[in-house]
Formats: sequence, structure tokens, C-alpha cells
Amino acid sequence: MGKLPVNPVNIKEAIRKASATLDQAGMEESRLEAEVLLCHVLGIDRIQLRIGLKNSISNKQNHHFIELVKRRLHREPIAYITGHKEFFGLDFQVTRETLIPRPETELIVEKVISLKERHSFEINIIVDVGTGCGAIAVALAVTMPDVKVTAIDISHGALEVAALNAKRHDVFKKIRFVEGDLLEPLAESVDIIVANLPYVREQDMGILGDDVRRFEPELALSGGVDGMDFIERLMNQSCSKLNTMGIIILEISPEQRTSVVNIANQCFPKANVEILTDLIGHDRVVCIETANSESGNLRG
Repeated sequence: MGKLPVNPVNIKEAIRKASATLDQAGMEESRLEAEVLLCHVLGIDRIQLRIGLKNSISNKQNHHFIELVKRRLHREPIAYITGHKEFFGLDFQVTRETLIPRPETELIVEKVISLKERHSFEINIIVDVGTGCGAIAVALAVTMPDVKVTAIDISHGALEVAALNAKRHDVFKKIRFVEGDLLEPLAESVDIIVANLPYVREQDMGILGDDVRRFEPELALSGGVDGMDFIERLMNQSCSKLNTMGIIILEISPEQRTSVVNIANQCFPKANVEILTDLIGHDRVVCIETANSESGNLRG
């Protein structure tokens, strides 16, 4: 393990030494991570950081930076160390109560926006099930001002974080936060159900990366033996919770594609089922338009 700087240094030297230490520990983006951590300590962005590479940092800042790098060396995710993660161009507060938002989940938000733009019927009510830090719910409320959003989570701690994020982005009054299990607390029918539910298979929990397995909440990861426990329950519940032209959009694991499509066709025989792929070509999101006239129509 490389030696971290203990005396006052300039920004460039602090980044160099921290980056080398992280690199020796096997961190693939060591330079970026060092920069992000130092930006957090100094309260500046990366552009300001690079402009001021020759600027010195104080002993207090240096020691704080060293402590954060040590936490990263123990595989604690950057998002938990800084308490922040970007999603859909918005900054979100995250804690150990919430799953860290992933870029692939943005596909759900993008799909809802495209559906609203092309559909002839109005989309007025959206429910985000398993909202976590509120990333999907807040992003939808920010980008679609005329839509009402309900955010549901079984974790009270996660809902508190989601509410804070809604306040930070001035959409708190547009989102209704509900504590409960999947769709059980939902009394009214909705137009769209979106969800990034736990979908990791039981056999895969032990082989997750240390940064995920040791730090992110198991409640937000484990989907049972085949990873389908929550997805299957949600699909069955949604039959009585969707409006006539209702739509379901779910994040899935690639190997669950066939199972999810089969359940969708059982619950909604006339549905149009579309599979969306992430940036590396993996099946990642399923969109089920329940009112389609062609039985079992699959796209993607």
C-alpha cells in the first residue's frame, strides 16, 4: 500500500499520492476517485480543482482527505463517503439506508418521458415502488411538472432520505411519500408503475463486489432464490392497481428477461412488452403497455 501524504502539500501532489495508493489497492478509477474525494473535502468542483492544482491544502483538509481515502481503501463506495450521487443530472443525498443510484436506472426515467410525449392519453399519476433515495421519483417530478408522483418504500429510513432529496430539488409538494410493502398501501389506480426492486439471485449475493455486498442494504438487493420474488409480487398486485391504459416499467437482471416476459403475458395477455438494453447491451428494463391489442407482442 502506498504511503499517503501527511504534511501540507499542494492539490496536485495530494491527488498524485492518493491516486497511486488507490491504484495499488486495485481501484480502477483511482485518479477520478482521488479527485472526487478531494473536491468533497475542499467544497469545490473538479474544474476548480484542476485550475488550482498548485494551491496548497491545510493540515486539517489534508488529514480529512487521508481519512476519506482510507475509507475507500476498505471498499466503502465513494457515494457513501461523500454522501452524494448524481442521477439524471441531479445531485442526490445517499446514506447506508439507500441503494446507490446507477446510471442504467436512468433508462426508466427516459422511457416514462418518451411515453408521455408519444401517447394520446394523459399520464397523470405515477407510482415509484421501492423508491430508495427517491432518484426516480424526484427526477420524474422535476422533468414532468404536471404529473403527480407517489413514492413507496418499506424502509422508513429510505423514505426520510427521499423526502430530503425532494426538498432539495423543490418537488416535495409534488410527491406523496408512503411507507409500505410494494403496492399494498396504494388505494387509487395509477397510470404508470415504475420500480427498481431487489432482483439479485440468492446464489449471487455472496459474489457481489465488496463495495456492494458489505455496504449497500441487503433489503434493496436480495430478490430471493431466483431474484424474482418482488418483481412477481408486484406484477400480480398491479393487475388491480393500473388504469385501463396502464404501463409498468421495471429494472431487471438480464437473465430474468424470459421469466418477466412470461409473467407479463400471464397477467396482461394483450400487453405490448418491450425490452430496453443498457449501455453495454444487457437487457435491463422491461416496459409493459397493458392495453395493446396484440397478445404477447414482444419488442427488443
